[in-house]
Amino acid sequence: TGRSVGNTIHTMPQDAEDGDDEFIWGSLGEPDDSNSPTHTTIQEKKSIFHRMMSKPVIKWGLILGIAVPHLLFVPSLLPVLFSRGAPYVRTKRTAMDAAFNLLHKEMGSFQGKCLVDLGSGDGRTVVDAYRRGFSRSIGYEINPFLWLFSVARTGLILGPRPFISSTRLGCGSFWNKKLSQADVVFIYGLDPIMLRLQRKLFDEMKPGTYVVSNVFRFPSWSPVRSDASVHLYRIPDGDGRGDTARPQTGST
Repeated sequence: TGRSVGNTIHTMPQDAEDGDDEFIWGSLGEPDDSNSPTHTTIQEKKSIFHRMMSKPVIKWGLILGIAVPHLLFVPSLLPVLFSRGAPYVRTKRTAMDAAFNLLHKEMGSFQGKCLVDLGSGDGRTVVDAYRRGFSRSIGYEINPFLWLFSVARTGLILGPRPFISSTRLGCGSFWNKKLSQADVVFIYGLDPIMLRLQRKLFDEMKPGTYVVSNVFRFPSWSPVRSDASVHLYRIPDGDGRGDTARPQTGST
């Protein structure tokens, strides 16, 4: 008597036919591939991984590598929930270049000017402002982990003397900071805060000073220049606070 498996006929002895199921299924079961090259490779990879994870430096390095990015981003989400800020999003290099090009066309030289970045993130705008000739560049960041990172990054890039004399990075909400010293303000906000921010800028900045907004527009101001998603505004003299304006429902 035989059983067909695929194209092969397996002949079983009489005692298997009489009920020795263990013999039958043991004979017809999956082949033992423990010695196959694929099986050996998987076992080797598992062994290497376990040896690596047994080393504290590597283990904690992986843990911190996962935890640190979350620490950087999560605190930035709290202001968004209360319509008081925007999440951390790095400004693209193309947008940064466009912003400074627009400013240069309007202002000419940046010598003797002060730039303030509201929500300075990793400090890149502060660094760029110094490199492009601003005499003073200031950033405010509410996320303490991002703030610490930006301080270390900016200090390493610029060196101690320019870092101390020409830049300042403050940790806290920019809503509590006065902007009367600013000749230029950078902002990468969200629609829900733009009207309130427009009123703050109008109240605190001098007429004729500039505001650069990445992506989002102010409800009742018209930009003097734009380049793709970057908009340059000039603080109006007279009526322009936006008391009768309503918040926008979408970006343009």
